[in-house]
Amino acid sequence: MTDKLTFDEASHEYRMGGVRVPSVTQILRDLSLIARLPDGMLAEASVRGKMVHKAVELYNQDDLDESTVHQDYMPYLRAWKRFCDDHQYEPLINEPTLYSHRWGYAGTPDTFGSWKQIRKRPRVLLDVKTGGTDPCHGPQTAAYVELLREEGLLSRVEMPQRAIVRLQPNGMYQVDPMLDPGDWSVFMSSLTVYRFKEKHGIT
Repeated sequence: MTDKLTFDEASHEYRMGGVRVPSVTQILRDLSLIARLPDGMLAEASVRGKMVHKAVELYNQDDLDESTVHQDYMPYLRAWKRFCDDHQYEPLINEPTLYSHRWGYAGTPDTFGSWKQIRKRPRVLLDVKTGGTDPCHGPQTAAYVELLREEGLLSRVEMPQRAIVRLQPNGMYQVDPMLDPGDWSVFMSSLTVYRFKEKHGIT
């Protein structure tokens, strides 16, 4: 079996060389408030998130036919376009499927690029959301930064900015910077607990 990472979107399952590996969101599930939503609300939010993320990805790649975007999701796309214009965001990579050989987890960061701030253009890891805030978002972005490092897109010393871009149904957006330096430690602690539960068959 070749050492290849695959991702099944329907089951949200990553496999490395045919062996299932945990995703960032699975590892952080116990910390997520959104994961505790009723099944109906969670399913609706999941569909909306997938549709909006695909539109954002294609827009970032300058490959979006906006006539294919359902009218229910157009306000979220307008919010993303407004964000890009306001912050002069320039994506470098979008929706890469990545694996950490060091830590044994996988994930798909939404987009990594640069944005304009006062007299500089720092690089930034952005995660696009269409729902509410969640305490696991900081550790989630920290885990994605580590994946970018292992992929060679970041040096070991570069500390890119991290932020959540919350797209709203009224066409507006909110940027939530992820500033807690302890986010990576929280993710690593969650990974340790995940491995313990996996070893002992705890669900």
